[in-house]
Amino acid sequence: MIRDGLSTEVQRIEETLMQMAVFVEELIARSMDAMARGDDRLADEIIANDRTADDMRAQVRQRVIQTIEHWAPVGPPLRKIIAFQLIADELERIGDYAVHVARNARVAYRTMPLAIIGEISVMARLVRQQVREGVRALALADEAAARQVCALDAEIDRYHWQLLALVQAHMRAQPDDVLVASQLLFAIRDMERVGDRISNICEDIIYIITGNHEKLN
Repeated sequence: MIRDGLSTEVQRIEETLMQMAVFVEELIARSMDAMARGDDRLADEIIANDRTADDMRAQVRQRVIQTIEHWAPVGPPLRKIIAFQLIADELERIGDYAVHVARNARVAYRTMPLAIIGEISVMARLVRQQVREGVRALALADEAAARQVCALDAEIDRYHWQLLALVQAHMRAQPDDVLVASQLLFAIRDMERVGDRISNICEDIIYIITGNHEKLN
């Protein structure tokens, strides 16, 4: 009976975590759309939703603490709920990055050269893919999928460094664009960090499944 009660609580935490993951996935997708279209209205909506991911993380944390206090889990159940808390922290930070991208990139998209914008669009698609597949790996508790998501991070890193070089070269050639280009640099950095956070989540997924800590990013 005690085991059944603990299992129910762990399931409730997981359900809240998945709701948060789906919300953050949508937030990232909308943020990339706002950046690609220079959509001020959509960007403002994303910024206004900044607290939602924070509130969801707080719900996960509260339930984790209550479950530990009430049930004193050990072994795999404890490993699972601790990993859930770590994943919630990562998702909350991804939500923050989505807001930063929406805030910083929309003006730059209207003024930067098309060559730079095209490369950023490719990177944005890769980030969206990684987030989407990371959420799927979490939902399915799929170790192989989690490893594949981590492998995508190398490609995102490559675009990150390539774009930094392109934007910096543009800043040297067009000093009047330095302010706007600097905002774009922040957005590029935040997209790269989304990839890092998703990789961390996938490492936590592998830990839940195997009990082994692996650094794949």
